[in-house]
Amino acid sequence: MRKCRKCKLNEVPEGSRKFCDQCKLKLKACECGTIFRSKNHSFCKLCRMSKGNTSKCQSCNEVRHTYFSSGICTTCYKFITKYNITIEELKRLRSINNCGICDIAVFHHSKNKGNAAVIDHDHNTGKVRGILCVQCNVIEGMIRDEKHLEQFYINYNKWISNNG
Repeated sequence: MRKCRKCKLNEVPEGSRKFCDQCKLKLKACECGTIFRSKNHSFCKLCRMSKGNTSKCQSCNEVRHTYFSSGICTTCYKFITKYNITIEELKRLRSINNCGICDIAVFHHSKNKGNAAVIDHDHNTGKVRGILCVQCNVIEGMIRDEKHLEQFYINYNKWISNNG
């Protein structure tokens, strides 16, 4: 056993180290950094960030690490590929700042999970429907799974507004 060459803290078994193409160090995927793989490369987080791929994202307009030479940050790239949408569609979704159900303010790229924006989509067709807050997305998912709950939820909200 030896210490990790990057963080000098974690024990590294001899056979579990990875080879970094950028800095030529043998690394272990530990708390000090994650090994990233692409088609032809394997490199550590430190080398990936120092490689100079940070620029203004074409979609969210934040200065972040861009996905190779696409000009789109890795977060936006994941949304585009996951939901099969264009950059323009993602920009339109990013311009929505309120939940489609409860109308509270939601934040894209948010660390505050309670007010984070969630892309609402149909799981059967994959079609994107809009932006929801986390709470409404969970409720909407439960109601869609159990059709009989939808009317109970509507009736309950009417009762609250009349008696509250």
